[in-house]
Amino acid sequence: MRLNYCDDEDFPGQFMLWQANCHRSVNGKKGQAFLRRVEAALLAMPEKRLIREAIVEADGDVCALGSVAVHEGKEVSPELDYDPEDFGMKLGAPRLVAWRLVEINDIQCDYDYLTAQGPLPINRGGFSGAGYSVRVNVTPEERYERVLAWVRSQLHVVASERETT
Repeated sequence: MRLNYCDDEDFPGQFMLWQANCHRSVNGKKGQAFLRRVEAALLAMPEKRLIREAIVEADGDVCALGSVAVHEGKEVSPELDYDPEDFGMKLGAPRLVAWRLVEINDIQCDYDYLTAQGPLPINRGGFSGAGYSVRVNVTPEERYERVLAWVRSQLHVVASERETT
């Protein structure tokens, strides 16, 4: 896992404070500028697919941060183990924006749960009518669509765009 993600709190409200700081960073001027670069990089990708747990692979597949680096002509090596937050900051992203983008790419867009309806056999010969959940991995193409949708949902309309519509 590329992120040190933990729900344990050292003090009450720590997780909410972290999320609020991420939200402010994403909505700030630098965060919005970086997300516009991410959107442009994602749209320019020849193959609309994103990987997880790595910036770039030997076959050329990239994660969301890697797409920005490749789009802007930055040197990225599949042999190096990059820290995603540091890599994002080298690209000009605020630290929490880089962290949030990796969280979206690697954790939130990683899998789905599908619920199969119908009776589920339980011990002692009875049945449970609740059905059961099956974890289904997300394809790289689905990950691309979800990350692009998240980036677009975070972008604000700038004044010049508002005047033309």
